[in-house]
Amino acid sequence: MCVCKQFRFWLNSSVSYVTQDIWRTSRVNYLERIRLCPPVGMDELTYIKLTMLERGCQFCGTRNETPKVYWAFRVRCCQACLKKRVTSFENLPKWAKSPIDITMLVSYENINISDSDEKIVVYWNSHLEQTRREFMSTPTNQRSAWIQKKQHWVSEVINEVIKRERIDELNRRRQSLEDERIFRTLLDEFRQIKDEKGQQKYTDRYVFQLPTYIEAQNTWKIPFMTNPWPNFIDRLKIEYPEVINKVNRLQQITDTMLSLITSYVTLASDVTISSEQGYQIYLSDPVIDCLQWCPSFINPPYVKNDASIPWSEEYLTKTLIPKLRKEARRLLKKSDIKRPGPFNSVRGCKILIKNEVEDKEFFKCKLCWKSSKKIYNYEGICRHLTSGRHSIARIDDERMIEVDREKVKKLLPVWFASFY
Repeated sequence: MCVCKQFRFWLNSSVSYVTQDIWRTSRVNYLERIRLCPPVGMDELTYIKLTMLERGCQFCGTRNETPKVYWAFRVRCCQACLKKRVTSFENLPKWAKSPIDITMLVSYENINISDSDEKIVVYWNSHLEQTRREFMSTPTNQRSAWIQKKQHWVSEVINEVIKRERIDELNRRRQSLEDERIFRTLLDEFRQIKDEKGQQKYTDRYVFQLPTYIEAQNTWKIPFMTNPWPNFIDRLKIEYPEVINKVNRLQQITDTMLSLITSYVTLASDVTISSEQGYQIYLSDPVIDCLQWCPSFINPPYVKNDASIPWSEEYLTKTLIPKLRKEARRLLKKSDIKRPGPFNSVRGCKILIKNEVEDKEFFKCKLCWKSSKKIYNYEGICRHLTSGRHSIARIDDERMIEVDREKVKKLLPVWFASFY
């Protein structure tokens, strides 16, 4: 709404009784969460602006977390900005303790240390400096009365802080619950949409990847910071085909890779590609177990930037998949990447089959003759090696246990499907 400059000047007045009455009436009638009167010495407009959490931190404007109103300091800010502007008792400068302990004359807040439940007392830096200046400028014969007045004021502020913080926490919880209720209601409405065959039109696993869904799901974690509800269902409908198109392209990559994977090493298994012949990917290739981290898999190079257009088989086998293999090898050099494979190793196979419920028999004994080799689950192969004719005291998995590569290869479609 636009208003003239004169009217705006009147509305921003902090001394006009009429203006204060306008803001007071608006607050009481329309702002349910701030029904309490303003703190002593604060006008109505400043009070309303201070409590507008949806504006984010008043210093940096961040909306990544719900800011908190620190009533003792009369500021609305995030944790990072708070820490820049406060001092704990242990870190107070000498001038704050001598010739008088300034901390007795200023309000304070109890804040959490990192993620723990432990709290420390902190003081607003500018309050410390201002109070010291006031003390030094007060005549010596008036300081005693001045100190008593300050201490009485601090006591009133702290009592008021306790009451207001209790109400603020209640409002945050109420808003979180309301956001969650709206989210669940709208999501259920979206999931009940049917296709022409009467089946559920939108698959949950892909709905959960939609940007609007993720944004809305976070609303009750950071109440007041976002309002994704207008056009929520329409936005999901627009985003869903985009996700499906990307899934189709990722599946095109993995389907082509599956056709190239071989259980055993052949001369054609090198990363170098013949221009006339195909090539194969061995089970130990890092592209199999590190594919989900490859940049060209996370953000595929779509044809004309359109995920709905399939790649040609030639482009996949001669350009994109070789690029992915090189990216996977580079990833192995990064310390923050913990490779789950290779899946033809015992360790990698155990990771691959950890979610298998029925069949976990993937292991053979390397010490037995080939004709007498049985297949075991991991516990079974360990019992086999530590008892009977082997009686191994200390098992070396990779030297004594063989992985059934053909069975591993059959599980790879399930492994790849978990990426999209």
